[in-house]
Amino acid sequence: MNKADEDTDTKGSQQILRVQSVGRAVKILQVVAESAVGMHLSEIVARSGLPVQATNHLVHTLTATGMLMRRDRGVYSLGYQIGALADALNRQLAPPEHLMPMIRKIANESFEACYASGWVNGEIVTLVGVQGSYPIQAKEVSIGSQGAAHARASGKLLLALAPEGDRIAYLKGKVLTPRTPSTITNRKVLESELVQIAEQGYALDREEYELGLSCIAVPVGYAGARYALTLSAPTGRFTKNLSQYIEIMKRVARDS
Repeated sequence: MNKADEDTDTKGSQQILRVQSVGRAVKILQVVAESAVGMHLSEIVARSGLPVQATNHLVHTLTATGMLMRRDRGVYSLGYQIGALADALNRQLAPPEHLMPMIRKIANESFEACYASGWVNGEIVTLVGVQGSYPIQAKEVSIGSQGAAHARASGKLLLALAPEGDRIAYLKGKVLTPRTPSTITNRKVLESELVQIAEQGYALDREEYELGLSCIAVPVGYAGARYALTLSAPTGRFTKNLSQYIEIMKRVARDS
């Protein structure tokens, strides 16, 4: 091997290492973000599935840059620099102004959590949300959440109403990863449900994304809709009040 080949191989190895390190760092941040109280290093290792030494180095680097912070008893939580990123995300993903009054109206009438999602650069992203007023509420959906469209009411709805080319492009190469035992993981079953959703004008998620939680989504507009309104509630209350939720959401989407 000549010198040029060695340089190329070295650069290639370094590039792979850098990309792998970035991916691992992002995984650590995601794991810590899922915890309500922070996590010990051993818990981060267990939840992320990353090697102990690599996790240790990356956690210290993330702490030094302010992305994580080390609190009492060695617990790591998200750092203050994450707040700056969250503020920037809210500015850059500012949803169309007409969406917020719509989800507020749904939340006020149903007393349930409600949020709006839309297509952003080829992904289905949660843009804005409002909590309900029941003492027991669905888990709050993070602004900027994306992925697992096959398991979300909003994701299935927007896929069902998207132009065929956009739907095919989104699903190409996607693995229908199970989130719960109810998640659709068969491509043909998903395609059949998307046809049904397009016909009925709304989509349901019955504990497909998270156990104990069910959702309904309706489009803003219809054919080729770019935005969806979603109501989320504990499954027991959701099942009992589903017909009422459908009426509220369709009316708000139609009249706003």
